[in-house]
Amino acid sequence: PISSILLKAQVIASKLGNDDFAAWIKNEQCGYPNAENLPEYRIVPASVKADVSIPFCGLYQGISIPVDAIGNDVVVDCMSHVRVVQSLVELEMLCDNSGKGSMIIQLPSFAYSQIAGVVTGNVERAYQESSSSSIRNVVNVFKSKLLEFFLQLNQELDMGLDFSTIESAQKISQMMNNTYNINAAIANIGDGTVNAPNVTNIIGDNNMVSASSVSELKNILREIKSLLDTQN
Repeated sequence: PISSILLKAQVIASKLGNDDFAAWIKNEQCGYPNAENLPEYRIVPASVKADVSIPFCGLYQGISIPVDAIGNDVVVDCMSHVRVVQSLVELEMLCDNSGKGSMIIQLPSFAYSQIAGVVTGNVERAYQESSSSSIRNVVNVFKSKLLEFFLQLNQELDMGLDFSTIESAQKISQMMNNTYNINAAIANIGDGTVNAPNVTNIIGDNNMVSASSVSELKNILREIKSLLDTQN
């Protein structure tokens, strides 16, 4: 489960001492407080549907709305995408429980008047619908970006790890009990693109990485890489 990966990433975030990386992991673990400044991979496509009542005809449920006909680019973009703020654990559980279903998000009241302009009748309910595969992709992209970060970290430290021969990960408890003396500012997560700066300029005494620190960091990278490979 993604919760295992997040626990390991939480340990790494604490040891690296980088606020941006720690905030990224915390938000993915606990959910984002709002829809502002979400990583790009958490903005997923959605269809818009509505329940429309037509006088003397009845109620028509789940009508697909052609949002492009609204004519306002900002409104169209807002309505045709879902900004996913839930934690990765919640998203994984949602996908596991829904099968081939979808996630439903109620649209705010302002959308009703916009939809009313492209349908005949009264809009009784309006909502966005996003497929389970799109939601699951949020989890998969997070794994990919986390792996990208650690691969970049390995490259910047020039440790020469051969990820193709890494053995299975040790138990999480062993990792939790280890103490890693590594102080660094590694990455600026920003809008979701994970980049590592020149690590050799900011790690260790006199800009050098001690042999013991490299050995400990290798163990960390082995843990993360092996677990991510197992989950994929």
